[in-house]
Amino acid sequence: MFQKRHFFIALFIGLGMGNLLHAQNTITAQALGDLDAASRRLGSLVNQRLAALDNTARPPRIVVRDFFYGESENSLGIYWKENLAAELSHIPGRNFVILTGTAESREDYRIGGEIIRVGNTVRIYTRLTAVSDSAVLSTWNTDLALTPFITDLLEAVSPASSGAASRDRFENDSMDNPAAYTIGSGWISRTLHSPGDQDFFLLLPDQDGALSMEISGDLDMVLEFYHGESQAKLDENDDFGGEGEIESRIDYLVEGGKPYIVKVRKYSGSGTGAYQFRAAYIEIRDTRFEPNDTWEQAALIELGATVEAFLSTPSDIDWYRIELPAPGLFTVYTEGSLDTLLELYDAKNNLIADADDFGEDTNARIVLTLSSGGRFYVKASAYGSSNGNSRGDYTLITRLREPIGPDPFEIDDTLSQAKPVELGVPQRRTFTDGDDVDWASLRIEQPGAYVIIARGENTHDLDTYLTLYDEGENLITEDDDGGEDYSSRIRTTLKPGTYYIRLHVLDSGPFDEGYELLVAAE
Repeated sequence: MFQKRHFFIALFIGLGMGNLLHAQNTITAQALGDLDAASRRLGSLVNQRLAALDNTARPPRIVVRDFFYGESENSLGIYWKENLAAELSHIPGRNFVILTGTAESREDYRIGGEIIRVGNTVRIYTRLTAVSDSAVLSTWNTDLALTPFITDLLEAVSPASSGAASRDRFENDSMDNPAAYTIGSGWISRTLHSPGDQDFFLLLPDQDGALSMEISGDLDMVLEFYHGESQAKLDENDDFGGEGEIESRIDYLVEGGKPYIVKVRKYSGSGTGAYQFRAAYIEIRDTRFEPNDTWEQAALIELGATVEAFLSTPSDIDWYRIELPAPGLFTVYTEGSLDTLLELYDAKNNLIADADDFGEDTNARIVLTLSSGGRFYVKASAYGSSNGNSRGDYTLITRLREPIGPDPFEIDDTLSQAKPVELGVPQRRTFTDGDDVDWASLRIEQPGAYVIIARGENTHDLDTYLTLYDEGENLITEDDDGGEDYSSRIRTTLKPGTYYIRLHVLDSGPFDEGYELLVAAE
């Protein structure tokens, strides 16, 4: 934090610099617009001085620092700092670079100062300092009349310390005046300082390729992507489905030399706060199968191979051809954050099966027992879910196994065919396909609390469903996901008698593992 003794030393140094000290007439500021005009005039003066700096090797890198009032941060200093940085960032044809965030450790010059009050005048000192030797290269002062508006800003508690979000240095930005962002420069920190605040970034790709844009933070935010010239919306994302702390993400194929605009806004509510944004080129993971946009163009893939691919637009479709050497349990599924849709076709282009979301995941999986081998086709596309995540990377995986055989309790497809289950003795059973239904009978001798569990044998991925009936075939209770993962679990009080348990699955598999049925007294 700025110390008082530093201020007086700086003041005497500044006063002794003669032509390096620049003054302005006293300004009567009654609203933020008056402060904006004052910072704009100061920005022009600072730009003239920066233009004279040595930039033969590269453009000088500048950081705008804090403006303290005494020893504390206040609303006037915060606003002055952010506005000055914004004014300098938007000067056309400037020969310097304004650094932000973690890049501040690489600055060549610093602009900062302090605020003092003398009678009815508030003076904002602004200094340009060289980082290499701490030399003060130029000093400006801005005199403000002590109006009620300025008094309120001086006495206001720092928004950051009060838990609210302050205006960041890029304000006021808009669709027509977006803040320039250099692709690949890493995270940049910004704030949504009011419920209606929206932030805009200008991206100018220097090459054709896939561009990834991400925002991270505690706010529920929406990321929107626009063409810079027509301002037509190209994509939108809310609640990115991947792992980690990324709030929203858009992957998009862009053209070099074309401008694009990113918009960040709150999803809903009145909260404010800080967030981070970044944009970078990403490698399109595997293009060797392109073009494979039609059934006729289907790319041949090997059984068991892992295919990494990219859907470049919401309407992009990838077709694959696969030769199965024998009949068996065929599985094809996707991995990744993309909300995928899979379809399986036979050699005559007839749809055999399709799948969207598996369980609570947005990836798709088809598990199907095929009665013969031969040629089959897989169609992969983006489902276009509510979170807008309709383009990007995905991984396609295939495998073939021998069909799972019937368990020792078959045939048990109806209540009259129910096989008995003993208390405390687990039974290993199987579902041969998604339509298979198993029945078990249960004899209770002692009244009490009992638990019934049906769970996948190994992974617990099997989405089982339990239904319990009494001897008169009246429904007692049922359960879907009351157990671990997708397992079903019923806990109920039973009287002596005979009961019937119906078991089935709610999805298409997997059927390459069995499941366990267990009834126990509590």
